[in-house]
Amino acid sequence: MTNDINQGKQQLSEDLLESIYVVNKHAKKEAEKATTNYQQNRKQEAKHHSNRKKALYITKRQALQQIQHTVEKITIDTIDSTNYYCLYFHHNGDFWAFHTPQKEFRLQYTDPLHKPIKQTLSDFSKTTTIPEEYKTLKQALLYLKTHLQINANNHLPTSTSSLSVHDPTTPQTQSHWYFL
Repeated sequence: MTNDINQGKQQLSEDLLESIYVVNKHAKKEAEKATTNYQQNRKQEAKHHSNRKKALYITKRQALQQIQHTVEKITIDTIDSTNYYCLYFHHNGDFWAFHTPQKEFRLQYTDPLHKPIKQTLSDFSKTTTIPEEYKTLKQALLYLKTHLQINANNHLPTSTSSLSVHDPTTPQTQSHWYFL
């Protein structure tokens, strides 16, 4: 009988990596929308997009936590004076890389071969472009909910606003994704 260290842990798949990628790109889009709305003095709309951005980044981070045992390489990248882990994954000939703030991520694997390498990225640029053939946000979030039991709606704040048509003492989720 063999003792498989990865038994019961989520394994890599193209669908999983693509879902994380799509969630990440949509989080960046929500960040841009929040900034634009804030600058245009539309504070309520800015808060809506900011809440969704945070929920998507938490969803991404939780997915990465579950697959970090499959990481190919880890670097610590300094971007705008903030340290990020960059987790590199290799699957079916493709490389995928995801940044996550170092202070918000529990790195569980201390294998000397995967010891993080420090580097500073001075020309790092964020992009929100998603290839047309990739999943939609709905497909990505449903995939993560089904396969990793991560529900982005669980990371949205609740409100007890007296403006609610419901009982003001009952928390109501704002900005939720209706299909989750």
